[in-house]
Amino acid sequence: MILRAPGPSPVKLDPIRPSAGVRAWYERELLRLVGAMCAETKRHLGVLYATVHQPVTPMTFPSGELKSLLDDLESAWESIFNAEAEPLSFGFVKRALEHHDLAFKAALAKVGIQIGPPSPAPEGEVAMDSAESSAPKWASFKVKFTITPLVKDVIKQNLRGNVDLISSKHVNGGQSIPKKHFAQVRKMAKESVEAGRDLAGFTNDLEERFEITRRRASLIARDQNNKITAQIHQARQLDHGITEAVWLETFASIHPREDHSEFSGNTYDVSAGVDFGDGMGPVVPGEAINCGCLSQSIISGYED
Repeated sequence: MILRAPGPSPVKLDPIRPSAGVRAWYERELLRLVGAMCAETKRHLGVLYATVHQPVTPMTFPSGELKSLLDDLESAWESIFNAEAEPLSFGFVKRALEHHDLAFKAALAKVGIQIGPPSPAPEGEVAMDSAESSAPKWASFKVKFTITPLVKDVIKQNLRGNVDLISSKHVNGGQSIPKKHFAQVRKMAKESVEAGRDLAGFTNDLEERFEITRRRASLIARDQNNKITAQIHQARQLDHGITEAVWLETFASIHPREDHSEFSGNTYDVSAGVDFGDGMGPVVPGEAINCGCLSQSIISGYED
């Protein structure tokens, strides 16, 4: 459906902002897993320490026991994250899509363009291909707009991308939260043993490591929420004949990208995005890492 402004002149829509509620939900779910993983890591290391030391003696863990413990913990938490990654990612993507379409409908209604309910045709099922996942097909999305091929591609890419960020289900675990976490815990344990720290010193080091893991989980939630909103919006824009939009800086970032700030207010081609020469290739507002920019759609008038 090609949209046209209700008058002869073009109109600009309110930009679609990522949902703070969706981000908070995703962050809360990730932190729930991370918190449990960190607590269990600390508890088991404390138990191992107590079996071989008095409270204030330097750390000299038997290397075999320490390695075995961390191997077991990593394996167990990889399994937990792998089991939760797909349903968690699906819940996130579903919420982001629903938020976008409600906000887009409201923005269109504000300028006098009404979007009705979807046609009575069967609603599209969106799931990762069976070759990519052994999970059962997920339930249908119930949205205000049709799930077009462009939107379906965005959904599938973000489902896969989020699963890969938090688990090792589809990759060799290089980016998974548990894999990164336990790689650093191993390094810290080795350094603590070599330095002869006691349990209190090692515990303080662990708490710092846990905070880094928590911050990474929060970054994933914020960044992925911005990214999927931006990509769904681009797909909806193209599906409805919106070819131009205005790039807007939101000033929401403490350290905004200078090139994005300078480009704010300029019109860009929705299908092409903008290449800022930073190695990320063409992007749309909100798509790049740590980008909080927004897209203001331009709807052509009926005389255009």
